[in-house]
Amino acid sequence: MKYNKEILDNIDIINQALILLERETLFFNKDFKLNKDINSKDWIKLSLHKINRVPICLEITSGEIRIDIDRAEEVICISHNFIKENKENIIKLIVMILSSFIKVKYCGKGYTKIFFLDKNNKVLDAIEHYKNILFSLKLKCKEHIYMPIYPRGIESKHRGQLPP
Repeated sequence: MKYNKEILDNIDIINQALILLERETLFFNKDFKLNKDINSKDWIKLSLHKINRVPICLEITSGEIRIDIDRAEEVICISHNFIKENKENIIKLIVMILSSFIKVKYCGKGYTKIFFLDKNNKVLDAIEHYKNILFSLKLKCKEHIYMPIYPRGIESKHRGQLPP
């Protein structure tokens, strides 16, 4: 498939993050599967398929990068113009997403909070997502912690264990 320049620019941002993590780029990375139903010169959708890792979906269009994390759809939407002006920060964001422990707090059907944690369980960042503001009461909450998708120097220390 031949993609337009904006999509290639957006793919390049993600590839730069993967290279920093010493991983293969998107089209050669076996962990990301291309959704062939949503694939055109203006739009591409990839899903992460890695056992015991947080579900992630990337939608890359000529106008933006959208990231779904766990059940939080479009929890991150970054416009192409913002990416061009903040390239290094976007690469750092993607590296953080891919290399952090991720704790997801679910409350009811509509509220999700995603925490990005370092190897010492320190919160690096967090995102709140409301699917439906009317049904987002913080009742019956539960949490799940996922291992990093691409650990940075912690595999040998933790050997598959979750942080305390």
